[in-house]
Amino acid sequence: MSKTQLRIAVIVLLITGASGNGSARILEMWPLDYVILKSQLIVQGEVVDDYFVIVDRVFLGQVPASKRIDFTTHLELTTILSSECDRVTMRAYGGLPCRTVKEKPAVLFLTKTNPTDKWETTGSGSGMKWLDNGEVLGYYQVQNPGGYLLLPEKRTPEDLYRAINDGLEKRSRYLAALDNQDPLKRIDGLLPFVQDPKQYLYWREAVFSLASTGPLAGESLRDLAEKLKGNYSRVAVIEALGKSGDSNSTRYLIEIVEGAEPVVQKGALRFSAAGRDERTRMEEWKTALCALAVIGDKSALPLFRDSIFDAYRVEEFYGSQAAACIAQGLNKNPTLENLPVFQRLFTMYPQWYAWQGSTKWASWSAMEFLYHHKFKETIPLLLEQLDHPDVSTKQQAHQALIGIVGKDLGWSRNAWLEWYGQNRQSRN
Repeated sequence: MSKTQLRIAVIVLLITGASGNGSARILEMWPLDYVILKSQLIVQGEVVDDYFVIVDRVFLGQVPASKRIDFTTHLELTTILSSECDRVTMRAYGGLPCRTVKEKPAVLFLTKTNPTDKWETTGSGSGMKWLDNGEVLGYYQVQNPGGYLLLPEKRTPEDLYRAINDGLEKRSRYLAALDNQDPLKRIDGLLPFVQDPKQYLYWREAVFSLASTGPLAGESLRDLAEKLKGNYSRVAVIEALGKSGDSNSTRYLIEIVEGAEPVVQKGALRFSAAGRDERTRMEEWKTALCALAVIGDKSALPLFRDSIFDAYRVEEFYGSQAAACIAQGLNKNPTLENLPVFQRLFTMYPQWYAWQGSTKWASWSAMEFLYHHKFKETIPLLLEQLDHPDVSTKQQAHQALIGIVGKDLGWSRNAWLEWYGQNRQSRN
């Protein structure tokens, strides 16, 4: 198609962000207010030959009138308007050609990851709106996997303009709160944005922005988690508590784990049959353990030692993620009390802690634990690994031995065993 064949009036919203996901007509992948939150530039203009726009109105940012802005998109800008249109034959029922949006006004959302990149549509199906005879048309994914169809949004262009203005005002308030250098005022400014989890993308970003303030945000996040009991959105708040680094939240997170244990233990061997509430409790259990690992408070160690056996019994990815987080928490605070737990795990779960199914050779997971737990009591197991079939694991065991003893006694077991015999009764 030549540049003179397509001249389309457009409103272009140039934004930062990433592609969203969605599979239903009723779901907009990125709500408009969240798109505007991520915006760098909002302009009205005229699209030429699909992929560049001539600006004639600026809503946000600094762009001269009549400036050309190039952009890219994976969307078909003139795609069909109705699900009744056959995307293969490009014919509707009755054999008529499918309608297109050629020579129609539109709304387009774009993103630029780096200053030198082209602008590109963002939010996948949310990345572009068209104006067609008093209607606003948006892209929707009605099948997943599948392409996007352009369907009516049940609002007028005037509604869209008002929504843009409202979104810009909301964006201004959010960014002002985010930029406040006073932590307490920053928290107060962000709190209004975490009250409604139904606006999930905006809400979730605000929750983690609140967490990024640091431990001072812990109390507000705990209050929010309490309000959301029974709501799946609570999982995000539990994760945010970990990212806040608030050690005062340790007890609260421990209580979440302990409260979910009956469900976890009951459903450990039949997770696929668990109900929605059970799955939510398991998700909270896993997320709370991971949050505790991030915080790294030593008072969580007894819980980690007890919970790791549940983690290996839980089916699907919840158990494996929980186990990885527990290992992280144990490694952050190495102590002799962790060693009996590891020794039991090493024999019970060779698929995790043994190399290629062998009960003798340690896996990288085992070596990671032993590398952090450099106690004399680990020497016998480390000596076994000096003959490990994997060279890198053998070298890792050797380095761990050097770290315990304080000097290199070579590759022969005898020297290490002699040192161990002479020092095993002494205090670390």
